Amino acid sequence: MVALLATAMLSTVLFAVTTGVSSAGPGVTALPETPRSNTPVATDGRGYAGAQVGNRILVGGNFSVVEPQPGDTAISLPNLYIYDADTGLLDANQFDIDGRVDVIIAAAEPDQVYIGGRFNTVNGITKRKVAKLDLSDGTVVTGFTSQGDGTVRDLALNNGTLYLTGSFVSLNALDARGLGAVDAATGAVDTSFSLPLTTYYARYSGSIGQRIEVTPDGTTLVVMHRARYVDGEERRGVAMVDISGPVATLTDWQTNLWDPVGANGFMLNDGAMSPDGTYLVLVNGAGDGPPWRDTAIAFPVAGQDNVETLWVNRLHDSAWAVEVDDDAVYVGGHFCWIQGPDAPDPWDDPRPSGGRCPNKNSNNDTNVHRDSIGALDPTTGKAIIDWVPWSDAFNGIRSLELIDDGLLVGGDQTRTSDIRTGRSAFFAYADAGPTNLALGRAASQSSTTSDGDAERAVDGNRNPDWFTRTLTATADELQPWWEVDLGSVNQVGTVQLWNRADCCADRLADVWVFVSEMPFVSDDPAVLSVDPNVESVFLAGVQGLRTDVTVDAQTRYVRVQLNGSNYLTLSEVRVFEGQVADNIDPTVTITDPADDSTVAAPVDLLGNASDNSGVETVQLELRNRDTNQWLRADGTWGAWQRFDISVATPGATTTDWAHQVIDIEDGRYKFWIFAKDAAGNTSVADTHKFDVFNGVADNIDPSGIIVNPSQDSTIASPVTLDGTAADNVGVANVAVELRNRDTNQWLRIDGTLGAWELLTASLDNPGATATDW
Repeated sequence: MVALLATAMLSTVLFAVTTGVSSAGPGVTALPETPRSNTPVATDGRGYAGAQVGNRILVGGNFSVVEPQPGDTAISLPNLYIYDADTGLLDANQFDIDGRVDVIIAAAEPDQVYIGGRFNTVNGITKRKVAKLDLSDGTVVTGFTSQGDGTVRDLALNNGTLYLTGSFVSLNALDARGLGAVDAATGAVDTSFSLPLTTYYARYSGSIGQRIEVTPDGTTLVVMHRARYVDGEERRGVAMVDISGPVATLTDWQTNLWDPVGANGFMLNDGAMSPDGTYLVLVNGAGDGPPWRDTAIAFPVAGQDNVETLWVNRLHDSAWAVEVDDDAVYVGGHFCWIQGPDAPDPWDDPRPSGGRCPNKNSNNDTNVHRDSIGALDPTTGKAIIDWVPWSDAFNGIRSLELIDDGLLVGGDQTRTSDIRTGRSAFFAYADAGPTNLALGRAASQSSTTSDGDAERAVDGNRNPDWFTRTLTATADELQPWWEVDLGSVNQVGTVQLWNRADCCADRLADVWVFVSEMPFVSDDPAVLSVDPNVESVFLAGVQGLRTDVTVDAQTRYVRVQLNGSNYLTLSEVRVFEGQVADNIDPTVTITDPADDSTVAAPVDLLGNASDNSGVETVQLELRNRDTNQWLRADGTWGAWQRFDISVATPGATTTDWAHQVIDIEDGRYKFWIFAKDAAGNTSVADTHKFDVFNGVADNIDPSGIIVNPSQDSTIASPVTLDGTAADNVGVANVAVELRNRDTNQWLRIDGTLGAWELLTASLDNPGATATDW
């Protein structure tokens, strides 16, 4: 930049001409206990299958009609329906299938799936027992044909091969007894794959092939079945097939678990493998007879002859479905009692008394009540106490499918955990609530009657019926109380009370809820309700099945106490963590470009941010100091905008941030960076200035001439200032200062005289090597 000074009678005129500037958890499930309430409702038949492909959820079974949303008029959607994982709304593309769907898996191609079952046509096209569907347009992939003559119970896809198991004897009229392999693109049978399942070996009839899975390394096909022989060799229950070579071969893995009982003691219904491929879990039915029947059984995947079990959970009634993730083993069926955390190994008697839930009682304190759905610790096989959903299924839960967004639970239920779900329920990871701080903590009460121990209200089971042995009971007395010690002071948001439902709801009426950081000093509600160290809420009248009490306080001790005389009975008390008020602002630092540095395009803006609870977003403001324009989120320049930029690890307490500015011309710039956390706290901005120079260094000064008014001239108002300017690269702008030498005031942009202000002259040809101004 070069300043040229010229003096006139009215003022000294200064103008500047510029061009470019030169310079430079197992055993704790992540699922909620309550499913979504906005999914379609199949009102008849059973749910047998489920899957997720992208944002679509698919449910298969033998139902015929579906309510698009709960309570809507049912429409015909036989055996398969598809809905949006977020909204629960039915997809625009549905299929007409004439028979039961037992399995759904994703294909290699986007928006395509394979289905298997008992059907013969899809959208009027003959596709016996297995088909490939395109979800994007609701069509059958006609190029895939693999016609079966019996049920396809399960499918597994690996390296361009689709494996099938079920009750079929042939595929495309070629021999494939219960187990086959076809080309995933065409359905052509792989005739080199020949490992027939023979001699049905189970107590009741059904498919000889039940489940198949491929190990994560893609080398082994795990076949879970009801055959005595696989490829002519005895492999009851499970067979491992080496699929790593050109020809699949049977491995030496086998178990002798069922040797003592024979076919009458065997009824494998489902199986699943752990995500890391180290163990598998089988579930079975046909009568309470551990370890062989009505159990969940874990085996290692590694091994050869006589592989022993890892653990067995006695479920006391039929189990139809199982799924496994890193946190839990999920089981579903016809049961209502499973072995709890304190159950002995291997198992004990007596068995529960006869009859289907809810009329089946347990006379074993180590059993826990789970109505057709439960979760087991992957390490011990014992029940997980913090996940206790339920269903009203009569035959039972027939399908459990872990999907990207959660768990699908299929069966003949109408309600699942208080929600009218119909034949399929969707438990979404995103719906998991805050931590129950009371679970498993030390509980006490004023007295105990009928074995209604205080610990029952913190056992995780909110079943409201007395026979489940999960309810507390005090004596009939004046102002009975129950309380729990959380073990330490916590921020508590809500206390949730669950009442008895089979009778006696009035035993939870006119009740106080007290919370305190310190032990309670009295058993008199009148004293506690005015204690400055105690927060209290009074609930008048008989309480419903569930009562939520907002607390929002630092708490260690929680007490529930009647105001009058009666028994006090509780099904469950849950104390949910709350959010501690976060008033701490994040901090943010710019590392690049350095302050007052010169850089070339593209410009990388870099730095880091920190926050006590986690950095949610980082935002940018960037101004061109020459043009006064601002960078916008779409990369253009214009009016002011602050916008989000890329954060390396959103939610982390410390994270890097970055933003690249591609379209940036030579000039002077300033930018501001802000960090925000989830509570809405915003950091003090960090700010840097930098110059951008994208060309060769220009060390030649521009020149400028004042033409009018001439030096030392006298002129009348109005006054026009003009002249010329030149530069070897181009004139960017001309700046003017005009001072009244008598009053010492300066001409301002708005035409008034006052404090100093720099004026910008109008150029005839901005950027030209020569221009008038």
